[in-house]
Amino acid sequence: MTTDRRVRRSKKVIENTMIKLLKTQRINQITVKKLCEISDVNRGTFYHHYLDIYDLINQIENQLIAELKQRLAKYSPDQINHDALPLFKEILQFIDEKANTVMVLFKGKEGDLFLKKIVNLVKTIASQNWGKLYHRLNSQNYDYFLEYAIFGCLGIINRWLHEGRKEPPNDLAKLLEEMVIHGVKTNS
Repeated sequence: MTTDRRVRRSKKVIENTMIKLLKTQRINQITVKKLCEISDVNRGTFYHHYLDIYDLINQIENQLIAELKQRLAKYSPDQINHDALPLFKEILQFIDEKANTVMVLFKGKEGDLFLKKIVNLVKTIASQNWGKLYHRLNSQNYDYFLEYAIFGCLGIINRWLHEGRKEPPNDLAKLLEEMVIHGVKTNS
């Protein structure tokens, strides 16, 4: 039991240090030696859990994706058809809770891989589960709709994150739901 707690603590310290370093440096500028010195963790401990810096980032990303997947799995097509707002609130609450990590992982060229993982997760869930709501659309139109919805939402979320999350998550969730469900309407 104490071993598990120490392992979790060591991994958490390493992960938090990595996120802090990524705020000011590119991944290829960060060495295991530097990470271990700053986090005050033995290099052997680092290599016990990770192959290298890139494996560490991959594990951080995969943890976030797994947690997001678990949260999205709670919503059935019937629930979304009836009211999609709780889904959007759940997503934004998750991102708000993990804002520092998500912002760092979205940044730079390396962010493209994390973005692809998120897009693939949402596309898979949307196609397998939520696509039943759009049975009247042909496959190509549904694929276009998914691209529009996913990348539009990610763009808005990215802006919200980088502008300091000024709007409450629930307000932004309402905006995303409105745009995805009813389209974009502008007042002239």
